[in-house]
This record gives sequence, structure tokens and C-alpha cells, in this order.
Amino acid sequence: MNKLYLSLELSSKKWKLGWSCLESRRMKTTDIDSGDWAAFDASKEAAISTFNLTDPRIISCYEAGRDGFWIHRGLETRGLVNLVIDSASIEVDRRKRHAKTDSIDLKSMNTLLKRHDNDADDFTFRIPQVAQVPTRKDEDDRQLHRQLEASKKRRTSLSNTIKALLVGQGVKLDILSGLGKSIDTMLNGNGKPLGQVLKARLKADYAQYELVDQQINQLHKLQEKQTKEAATTKMAMVKQFTNLRGIGTKSAWILVMEVFGWRSFQYRRQAGSYTGLTPTPRASGDLSREQGISKAGNARIRWLMVELSWLWVRWQPQSKLSKWFKERTEHSGKRMRRLSIVALARKLFIALWRYITQGVVPQGATLTPA
Repeated sequence: MNKLYLSLELSSKKWKLGWSCLESRRMKTTDIDSGDWAAFDASKEAAISTFNLTDPRIISCYEAGRDGFWIHRGLETRGLVNLVIDSASIEVDRRKRHAKTDSIDLKSMNTLLKRHDNDADDFTFRIPQVAQVPTRKDEDDRQLHRQLEASKKRRTSLSNTIKALLVGQGVKLDILSGLGKSIDTMLNGNGKPLGQVLKARLKADYAQYELVDQQINQLHKLQEKQTKEAATTKMAMVKQFTNLRGIGTKSAWILVMEVFGWRSFQYRRQAGSYTGLTPTPRASGDLSREQGISKAGNARIRWLMVELSWLWVRWQPQSKLSKWFKERTEHSGKRMRRLSIVALARKLFIALWRYITQGVVPQGATLTPA
């Protein structure tokens, strides 16, 4: 087999490359500077020469993480077939204390890569889970709502800081609008003026608050404009979601840009597990207990689906999913409602997947009038 296998251990300063082939048990390792493609090409040629291969098919992999997918695209432009592997699917020693080095990780990934490429059907071996890689456009489309999310967190942080500073002086404000004009004349709880240093800090924090608030308003307007005017497949999907009562433009936008606009699922269990809302039982012999949800999927989609589930119960009371939730929690307490809403969130995500991909409206759901 004229194949060459490459596993990469990535860091901000160095890349460790591990080269191997099926005909040899040896693995050739090389360290190069991060992002040095010239050194990478030189290492590749040296590995081909070491294993005496002629124009081999090169298959590579690295762990999904902070480095994202630009390395994946760089490898593909050089003719490699690259896989981005889910870190959780890499085998580790179960001993309490076990060795872990970059070299050990390289060998583990290299072994998994060979099993994956050769379609190992022996269930004693574990096949790695491979991430779906978005296009550059898909990655770019995710930035607007993520920027909105980050900006809102920043605004909340600034608001809480300002209010805390004022409460410490005996001043309570529910709304910060127009605060900048009253800082100089503001009095504390004892009727005394605020300190000069405190005034300067309040003005600086409030200026940041106003700037972030303006950015949020601009991002909302841009999102609304694109939803109304852009004639793309993703915008059509956003509008399709908003036809369901209980799903607004903002929620539909996140669903499309994060998942349905570029990801594909082969079956319902795969779709449900993506949210990280699947149960994780632990049973052995007489021991049997539930560890809660896996939280292994997209955290942003997970909290969104829980919020949408509460809205779904409110705005789609005649749907099959809402009736299932009400029957299950009719004579139960708050804890059962919280557990059941998580199960409903998983079921709802699967129903929305079928709706957007197959056009199947969730049973009993109401569509908004055109």
C-alpha cells in the first residue's frame, strides 16, 4: 500500500509531526515552527524518502481545538487527505497515573488514523470520531451572532460594575440610560458628592457601556437587514424556521448559522447527540445510575434549545411534543419539569432537523400566517 500517515501535535510555538506507513512499525518524528509550511514540505519529502515510497497518498490528522480549521485547509491544498479528530475519541490509559507526552499522543493518533483509513471492523478497536469541517464562508457566517453574544456579555458586565460602584455609595439605579450627564452632580446616600476618582471611573465605564450598546444596536440592524434582503439558502432557512410559532429571527439565525446551514446528520440519534442533551447511564452489575446529560455537543445550541423548549410549550400547546411534556409533568414538581424540559429540548431539535431538511412540520405544530 503506497500510503503515508501523518499525525500532528499542535501548539502556538511548535508543531510535532509523526510520519509512518503500514509496511513499517517505525514512526519518524519532526519538530517544526508553528505555521512554517516550507519546513513542513521539507519534512514530508524526508519522510517519503525514509520509507522509500513513490508519490504516496498522504493521510493526516490532528485534534480539534483552538487552532480551528485553517491548518486543515492548508494541508488539503498540499494534496493531503486530512481528518480533524474529536479529542474525546482518542484512547487513553485508564490507570490513575499514566504517562502523557506529545510523542505518546502522536502514536495514539497515528494508530487511530490507520484504523480509520483501513475500515477496521474489529470492535475491540476504537475508531476515532471525525469532525465536520465548515467552509470559510460558513465560519464567517457564524461571527455575527457570536459577536452579538460577546457584546451583550460585555454590556452586562459593565452594567453590573457600574451599579455595584453606585450601590457602594448608597445610590441605586435600575436603568443606566443618561447616567453620564448626572455623574458630576450625583450625591451619595449621605447627601455628599462622589469622590473625584470614582467619578472618573464611572465616566470611563459608562463611555464603554454606551459604545458597546451602540455596537449591539448596529449588529441587530445588520442582522435584520440581511434576513430581509439577502437571497441566500441560509436566509431562506431562517425564514422557514420563523414560520413556526415560538421561534423568532434571532433563534432561527443561530440554528441555521451554527448547525443546519452547513452540518448534515445521517439519522435522528446523531442529530440528538450533537446537542449534548443525551443521557449518560452508568451501569455495571447491580450498579445503575444516571450521570446526567453528556454535554459533549455544541454548548451554544444546547442552551438555545432549552430556551426554545420553554417557548415551544407556551406557543405550541397543541403540538405532540408539548402534550408529551404536560402529561409527564402534570403531577410532578419543579425538578421533574427541569429534567423533562431537557428531554423535550432533544426531541425538539430532532423535530426541527426533520422540518428544515425534509419539510416535515412537527406534529400538531401551528404555522404563523404568511
